[in-house]
Amino acid sequence: MKNIYIIILVISTIFTSCSDDFLLTQNPNKIDSENYYQTESQINAAVNGTYGVLRQYPELYFFYLSEGRSNNYYSGTSNAQRDLVDISNYNETSELTSLEEAWELGYSLIAKTNKVLSVIDDVSFKSEGTKTIDKAQMRFLRAFGHFELLRVFGNIPIIENVISPVQAGKIGRSDRIKVLEFIESDLKYAIDNLPESYTSTELGKVTKQAAMAYLAKVYLTWGQYPIYNANKIDNAISLLTEITGKASYMTWATKFEDIFKSASDNKYCMFEIQFFSGSSGLGATFPSELLPSQMKEFPYTGGVPRLSPSEDILKQFDKKIDLRFDATFDTIYTNSYYVKIKENITAKWFETGFKLLNRNDWPQNFPLIRPAEVNLMYAEALLVKNDLPTTEAINSLNKTRLRAGLEYYTPATKEEFEQELQNEYRREFVAEGVYWHYLVRSGKAVDVMNSWFTNTSQNITIDEKRLIYPVPYLQMSIYPGLYTQNPGY
Repeated sequence: MKNIYIIILVISTIFTSCSDDFLLTQNPNKIDSENYYQTESQINAAVNGTYGVLRQYPELYFFYLSEGRSNNYYSGTSNAQRDLVDISNYNETSELTSLEEAWELGYSLIAKTNKVLSVIDDVSFKSEGTKTIDKAQMRFLRAFGHFELLRVFGNIPIIENVISPVQAGKIGRSDRIKVLEFIESDLKYAIDNLPESYTSTELGKVTKQAAMAYLAKVYLTWGQYPIYNANKIDNAISLLTEITGKASYMTWATKFEDIFKSASDNKYCMFEIQFFSGSSGLGATFPSELLPSQMKEFPYTGGVPRLSPSEDILKQFDKKIDLRFDATFDTIYTNSYYVKIKENITAKWFETGFKLLNRNDWPQNFPLIRPAEVNLMYAEALLVKNDLPTTEAINSLNKTRLRAGLEYYTPATKEEFEQELQNEYRREFVAEGVYWHYLVRSGKAVDVMNSWFTNTSQNITIDEKRLIYPVPYLQMSIYPGLYTQNPGY
């Protein structure tokens, strides 16, 4: 099921630029197609290896820069500087290591896709059909890289070709609309040319329906704050109608907890980041970010900066009815000294029954898009379009509620429906990096966060300037004057 990672091991010493600085260091596209891409297995290794960059996204983009920013998690304070504490408390500066790493990671992924795209047409030993599918995968991943950078930093440079550091020094930041147009173009190409399924040896690659779902998410971002292009909401509805209307595009897990089991990898999500335990560097690290340093079933100790769920997120669940609560959280655990500790932890991906090499060797995949999000996006788009909860929107919202054991919900007002939609994004996607971006695009983030700060006696007040992060200091300083820093930093 995860044969893709056997290939990644082969090329792990070839693509060495994943942590290289995008502008300052050597060209991350340094592989020469004339001396490397000589066989079909080599070009396949390059295509598959690009997916490997995604393995660094969960902690950085979806934990630190989204969940850690929201009222789902609270990192408290620290005697030493820690990025997660600064992000959670809105004390971040452009010098945070996490921001530099996020920038580098995004452009490393983009550089790798551009390298493959630059050579694939000249490869003579592949059929035109397979080359087109390869190109579609790379253009999806290039769009993904730009989209996540956009959501974190706002205006960003568009990189659509293999470039040198000197060339990079001449490419400024494009405004959001131009970036979204570029992302849209790549995703449309992906939709037109990706297959709906793969053979068992290629599971984990992006499909047509996953690209459609991602483009719908792009349209929801484009159609709401801060651009408010209403036509894009129509585009989102069109895509989401097609996805939800085709059963083969959406495989729902009967039980919520089954989604996150390692045995369910590549079954219930439309696109996942692939992990594989037992091989150094291929296991997942993200579950450890959510767990205590010492657990009886998890004996690996260390100073991992953990994300602790806030009391506020726990209160959003009807613990007696909502089946997601017990599948998402533990409130008591036994430590390695067999002492029961009362503490709230996110145990969504915690499993026993297999032996790990270390705390960074979990086998579970990380979901990037799954049917529940498609249904909630559909409800969201219909609400924005019609300015009232239509029957179709209500039904789409209730799909997640009913699986969770909750009763069918019928709102009395638009405002009630909006609140329940927000609640469902929050309860369904704990620790998946979805809820924060919903708050931002719906225009609710500032009010929701300031209300939480007040209710929890945190001396913090934010405005819309804090909904994106500063451009990293190193990127600002490499070519002075090339970028203008985001307002508020």
